[in-house]
Amino acid sequence: MSLEGYFPSDRELLSVRGKDAADYLQRVLTCNLKTLQPGKFIPGALLTGQGKLVAFFDLYQDLYQQADGGYTLVVPSGCAETLAARLERYVFSEDVVVAPREAIVLELLASVPPFEPIPEPGRYCDFERDGLPARLSALAPGHYRLELVRMPSDFAPAPLEAERFEAWRIEQGLPAWDKELNDNLIPLNLGIDSAISHDKGCYTGQEVISRATFVGHPAQELVGLLAGGPLEAGTELTLDGDYVGVVTSASYSETRQASIGLARTRWRKAKPGERVQAGEREVAVVGLPFAP
Repeated sequence: MSLEGYFPSDRELLSVRGKDAADYLQRVLTCNLKTLQPGKFIPGALLTGQGKLVAFFDLYQDLYQQADGGYTLVVPSGCAETLAARLERYVFSEDVVVAPREAIVLELLASVPPFEPIPEPGRYCDFERDGLPARLSALAPGHYRLELVRMPSDFAPAPLEAERFEAWRIEQGLPAWDKELNDNLIPLNLGIDSAISHDKGCYTGQEVISRATFVGHPAQELVGLLAGGPLEAGTELTLDGDYVGVVTSASYSETRQASIGLARTRWRKAKPGERVQAGEREVAVVGLPFAP
């Protein structure tokens, strides 16, 4: 699905700064801050000691705050407050300050966004718009995140309808907070594996993640669904009468002329190419992202 326009993001900005910020975040987050390079960002997460998800985010080093170790975390709104509280709870004698940052955050879908320069995927550029700071991050080809202090007076992209954006998100296999992800899950194979570094050493919840990755296997995984009729989030999936998972998101794809969805399923119990029951409806399981 090719879309051109923007949609208000569910993301908020969280600032973590202080001379001990780098060491502190390296100890508690799943990502490896030592891989950060100027102009780049990395995905990350904070887990509990039991390996369950507190929040996931993208992390930037703020170069203009480099003297006191400034970082920005771009976090889903549903878990931003909890993340801030948990990060503050772990601070003891370190020089670390955690605080929200006011901003408008937009998801921008465009083959060529109306900004210069255009960063490569995984990179960002800072610039000014109406005399105010702005940041454009390339999440993937054609998918950008724009952080603004306020909407520009000459903003060119058109707004996208919520349902069209949701269908696009599902086809891309991008998990959302309180849908595919929540604080009761160990987040392996649920769409944010790139946020977890397996070679950085210890972090909160690391033993659980390592055991599930290298000794056993994840309990669940994320798959796509394709149906000839309406799908509804919360519908249980069964195969030969046995429970295999649950629909977490559903929408209608105009390009496919079909209902589509995301589902959390038990490990290897609903494989792409198989058909499962969603209530009384048979649906096809597909790999993520959906095929073009």
